[in-house]
Amino acid sequence: KIKSLGFEGTPVRWFDSYLSGREQVVELKQNLEGTERVGRSRPLAIKRGVPQGSVLGPVLFVLFTADLPKYLGNKSYPIMYADDTVLVTSGNSTEDLDIQTFISVSMAQQYCSNNDLVFNTAKTKYFASGRLSENLTEPPDLERVNTVKHLGLTLDQCLSWNNHIDYLCSRLSTAIFALKRVKDVVTS
Repeated sequence: KIKSLGFEGTPVRWFDSYLSGREQVVELKQNLEGTERVGRSRPLAIKRGVPQGSVLGPVLFVLFTADLPKYLGNKSYPIMYADDTVLVTSGNSTEDLDIQTFISVSMAQQYCSNNDLVFNTAKTKYFASGRLSENLTEPPDLERVNTVKHLGLTLDQCLSWNNHIDYLCSRLSTAIFALKRVKDVVTS
């Protein structure tokens, strides 16, 4: 897939070297009555994915999924940040929105399947806003939510900031209380 993005020669060989020849081991530790026992699996070759926690992991994921917008075409507009993706659909009628949403979700699931990615329905939510939102049918296997948190911002169906502001006020109140408790102990 790296080649399809226009990479060739040394960069392709470098990525190949970085991603191939890796192994994984599972290690279990058990402490029984003061005696520690360790069990370790035999090494297994890793044939896909990137090293977890690696610096290049997020960059490689962005490169790997760069073709998702083209794959979806005009069915929906994806907003992508690292490994977080939001599909935005729009329409002029309830029926149009239902169809566009169903097609978009189905295409995203197919894209994941085609690229050995997991479309995690447990983490995928359906959020609708606007004048037609009350009458929409949620896609199969997706939970409909009234508020959504995306990149730290909480929105409700009216796209107001009220829930987000309430959350921030609560967090600030807790922080101010903690500062008041330690102000006499901490010297300036």
